[in-house]
Amino acid sequence: MSNPEQIRRQIDEAVKKRAEADKQAADARVKQAKKEADAASYRSRADRATSQSMARSYLRQAESAQKEALTLGAKAADYSTKSAQFSKKEADLSRALSTALGKQRSDEQRVQKQRQLADQRAQKQREADEKRARERLQLAERRAREREQQAERARTQALMAATESRLQQHIAEIRPPKVERLRILYVTAASDGDLRVDKEIRRVKKGSRRQRSGTSWRSSPCLPRLGPTFWTA
Repeated sequence: MSNPEQIRRQIDEAVKKRAEADKQAADARVKQAKKEADAASYRSRADRATSQSMARSYLRQAESAQKEALTLGAKAADYSTKSAQFSKKEADLSRALSTALGKQRSDEQRVQKQRQLADQRAQKQREADEKRARERLQLAERRAREREQQAERARTQALMAATESRLQQHIAEIRPPKVERLRILYVTAASDGDLRVDKEIRRVKKGSRRQRSGTSWRSSPCLPRLGPTFWTA
């Protein structure tokens, strides 16, 4: 099927040809009418002729004009037939144009619908791509935070381990306390004014020996409180 533009050009051509046929038919009818008028005039002259020779001459001219009128009538009929044919062609082409325009609109609507569907699919695809990109970004950020947290825990653990190692090293480097002799300071006067130096010294020594053997110094019954007494270690 031709496209609408081609059909329009064919319609314009049919219209021009129909108009030309109508013009030719009209001209032929005008000439036919003139010839018929001439034929009638010659017959009228033949009827009024005063001699037979003049009458026959007018009749021959009338017959010739009548023949030409008939020929022109036939031409006018042919042109009228052509005009009718072009008119029919114009009508057929007009229907074809209407059909072509309807198909064109349908095609345009189908193309537009397909374009809209394609745009919708493209929009959905873009939205899906953007969503996946956001999810990938969020996943990457979450993994980065997890790696940072793991690294921070590892640094903290390493710092704690290093601190503990240094502490253990310092503890190991601390020398144990030296064993020193017991020093005892006591007074030589009792609360009642008596001097018990020798007796008290013997009791202190006895208590000291018990202390070395595991008896508590303060719980030893051999070391009574002797007024202001000072013990140093």
